[in-house]
Amino acid sequence: MVQIKDLAEEYNMPPKVIRSTLRKAGLRAPAVKDEEAKKFGPKMKYEWEEGSKELKEVREILSAAFSPTLKDLEEGAEKGEK
Repeated sequence: MVQIKDLAEEYNMPPKVIRSTLRKAGLRAPAVKDEEAKKFGPKMKYEWEEGSKELKEVREILSAAFSPTLKDLEEGAEKGEK
């Protein structure tokens, strides 16, 4: 399972920013499996199975949000940044 902490490391962003970005995109934490839902604890968790279409959508949202735009790269080049 891929969790927020894994995505935070992958995108070098704090987990809070990852969750906020996903909520702004209209995504909510998926419900936990039936056997887990019967126990005490959260009923929803930000975690996805590796290779799932939902995880692919999450990564697309995060990549779009955190990837530098062409404008950002041009401005960095003008300032002498690499």
